[in-house]
Amino acid sequence: MTTTHPTHTTSVSANLAVLRRFVDEILNQGHFAGLDELIHDDYRDDGPDGDQISGRDGLHELSAGFREGFSYDTATMLAQLED
Repeated sequence: MTTTHPTHTTSVSANLAVLRRFVDEILNQGHFAGLDELIHDDYRDDGPDGDQISGRDGLHELSAGFREGFSYDTATMLAQLED
């Protein structure tokens, strides 16, 4: 489904650009300094197992763990949905 509302399209496109940048710079390259630009200070994620990640520091720790556990691999976005 494609929306014709310009603000919504721009917002979705901008959000997808942030996600692509996160995957490339943070997960694949390990440039964690980019978290300050990409992630809001009060970031919060409630995981499916009940664990909670709070703030940039929490996401930094999770992302560093991902890189350590999968250092031989590269994260690739195979598909992205808009709207």
